[in-house]
Amino acid sequence: MAVAVAEAQATVSTKILLGNGRSLYVGTLAFGTEYATGGDTLAAAAESRFALPEKIDAALIVGSTGYDFEFTAGKVKAFVSAAGAKEPSQEVAAKKDLSAVTKAGFWLVGAS
Repeated sequence: MAVAVAEAQATVSTKILLGNGRSLYVGTLAFGTEYATGGDTLAAAAESRFALPEKIDAALIVGSTGYDFEFTAGKVKAFVSAAGAKEPSQEVAAKKDLSAVTKAGFWLVGAS
């Protein structure tokens, strides 16, 4: 299924109960054809085995295809840096096509 513009689509393949009403969610992210400044909205893919948690306490997203990612304020932000650069990574430009990123791994901890 195609990923919407300004969306990071999560396919959750594994859900591990941690206790205290929390679970670890493991899966991959795919991105759309136009990145939104400030980050793409996180949404569950139709083919996802499990739903995303209503509240996300922590997230780790593995870099993919030359991009680094962070989850903040409910959005997935994408960053890129020049090869060998000593400067910090910069947020990806608005409307950048990230559709080639289809398997960025993630781990989320949130309400079960």
